[in-house]
Amino acid sequence: MVDERASTPPDTQSPALLRVLTGHTDWVGSVAISPDGTWLAGAGGDHAVRLWNTDGTERTILAGHTDSVYTVAISPDGTWLATASFDGTVRLWSANGTERASFPGRTDQVRPVAISPDSTWLATTGSDHAVRLWNADGTERAVLTGHTGAVTSAAISPDGTWLATTSEDETTRLWNADGTERATLPDHADQVVGEVAISPDGTWLATTSSDQTVRLCNADGTERTTLTGHTGWVDSVAISPDGTWLVTTSSDQTVRLCNANGTERAVLTGHADLVDSVAISPDSTWLATTSRDRTVRLWNTDGTERATLTGHADWVGEVAISPDGTWLATASGDHTVRRWNAETRSSTPSDGR
Repeated sequence: MVDERASTPPDTQSPALLRVLTGHTDWVGSVAISPDGTWLAGAGGDHAVRLWNTDGTERTILAGHTDSVYTVAISPDGTWLATASFDGTVRLWSANGTERASFPGRTDQVRPVAISPDSTWLATTGSDHAVRLWNADGTERAVLTGHTGAVTSAAISPDGTWLATTSEDETTRLWNADGTERATLPDHADQVVGEVAISPDGTWLATTSSDQTVRLCNADGTERTTLTGHTGWVDSVAISPDGTWLVTTSSDQTVRLCNANGTERAVLTGHADLVDSVAISPDSTWLATTSRDRTVRLWNTDGTERATLTGHADWVGEVAISPDGTWLATASGDHTVRRWNAETRSSTPSDGR
């Protein structure tokens, strides 16, 4: 979620900082790491997408969008990436920076995209109430209609056979990969404006809402349980790679961990503003959260804090963790992407600043 407010830089720079990736001239709201962990991408308000090697050298700049780029996603096979923009377009690029396809312009904003596990197709969402499925060559597969409000997020099942979408119309809908509808989940009591996450085994999913709840549902659309406890809107959700627990973040400045059956494990406190984004380590033993308080926090799964990473001079948006779990990257309103050492006990000084 983008917040363009300026703020005073923090007094200290975390020793966990590895690199500051520069070049953007406006806020950076989205960051993604390649599947092999050798490069990463950042996108934001200057209309550009920048690719860097992990040593901080720039690989290329992807130019073509005419408005802020809301999201960047890298295909699971690492050969291409997708970007979605407020200019109403989605563009596909090869990993070397050449453009593969540009989807026809739309009059509405394009929101997050989801790429299938086999990298052969993707789903795009937007404020025109529709979900569109595209092949990786840019040809259209299907248009999914039924939502009556802006579509806010999408997730594709691990086997690629179905997907879930959420909307400001207070519903979550499940669809087959051919575009036919499977189910409409029980309504939230307010807009489903956060995210949807699907479990690693594809049997259940979690949705977040402005109604301060998280709903867990089975893949057939039946409800498992509703998680309560947050006192503000629930902004993001992630399910652990081992599928045994999930984490949610909220405008109430807290992070909550729950078991997959809905029982609460821990409430993580320490952030001083809305907690925007969360990512879970590949081995499911720790997680990272970002906030408008300009910090990144690392936590153990028992709720204890591992580290607070400081150095960003404005709100911190998305966070991504490397495939080997040794480092993470964050995007910020201060125009930078930063790489951090996940082994926070290391005393190695930061470099490349």
